[in-house]
Amino acid sequence: MITDGVVIVYGPTTERNHAPDVDGAFQLTGGTLIAGASSGRMADSPDADSPQPSIVITFDSTIAAGAAFQVIADDGTEIASYQSAMSVQHLVGSTPQMEYGDSYQIVVDGTGIATTTASLEAW
Repeated sequence: MITDGVVIVYGPTTERNHAPDVDGAFQLTGGTLIAGASSGRMADSPDADSPQPSIVITFDSTIAAGAAFQVIADDGTEIASYQSAMSVQHLVGSTPQMEYGDSYQIVVDGTGIATTTASLEAW
């Protein structure tokens, strides 16, 4: 359970591993989660009844280590940012500012590369 604070996960670099990786229940009730990994094939997700929505995205190509990521709300507000310590192709994020059903733009090194919707459903 994540209830407060900031959790940043620099996930595994091998295909059959994932981030985040949890055993059992996974509830988000507050705080910020950012998890980047080389693959999302087996990524665990917050439980469908988790009160805080999250986003998940798999990019078409790998983004190099050192890239600056931003999550931007429809109104232009930055709600999360981080600089990846490793190459990533899969990103999971959640902040208390996210609203279920709202769209968020993923910006990498100043360029918008994807848009995704916050969900309460397991992915």
